[in-house]
Amino acid sequence: MKIKQTAATKIRSTNLGIAARAAKILRQHFDNRLPFPKNGFMQCHFVGAIINWLGNNDAASLPPEDNLGYINGFAFNAAASVAALWKVPLQITKENDGLLRMYIPAFIPAEKLLVPPGTVEIRCTIVAASWNWLQPNLQNNAGHRLLIPFTGNLFPAQDIPLAVPASRGCLLVTIVSLEFIQKDGERDNRVRYLPCNVMDARYC
Repeated sequence: MKIKQTAATKIRSTNLGIAARAAKILRQHFDNRLPFPKNGFMQCHFVGAIINWLGNNDAASLPPEDNLGYINGFAFNAAASVAALWKVPLQITKENDGLLRMYIPAFIPAEKLLVPPGTVEIRCTIVAASWNWLQPNLQNNAGHRLLIPFTGNLFPAQDIPLAVPASRGCLLVTIVSLEFIQKDGERDNRVRYLPCNVMDARYC
């Protein structure tokens, strides 16, 4: 006997396909900036975060939203957290249909970063990625890297432009990852010191 799908079931099925495609494309844009890009647990949970945000809503008629539940704060490494190790508020704003901007206030690294012993520098990688499922070819990413000496000196404020599509229908996700560099020039590869989180997720 053929089971008839309800309207909500059909939308949920469609949204699952959208979420899977969006997660794959965004991960491709983030690529080697993720600490464990091939981790299946992370991949499944990222799809889940997007489908939970979409819910039973018609993806074609979603209103713009600046703070996407489930996606915002998502941890690409569940064992670590950028916010727990870097006590500085990061502000991300949409300037126009082709530009995001991240502002990082001035801070003293020795006071605001929780680092493993022997750290001399922190590599902070910022990547914004965008995809529009209504216009699938409308996608891109923009990245920026900061090298932060671990000292008691003031690190200056940063105003960082991130040129990505931000027009109607774009899903924009901005991530931050941290790497802690030791005296020998190698990074600390312990899982708890490889944080990578979504710092901003929005739908235009």
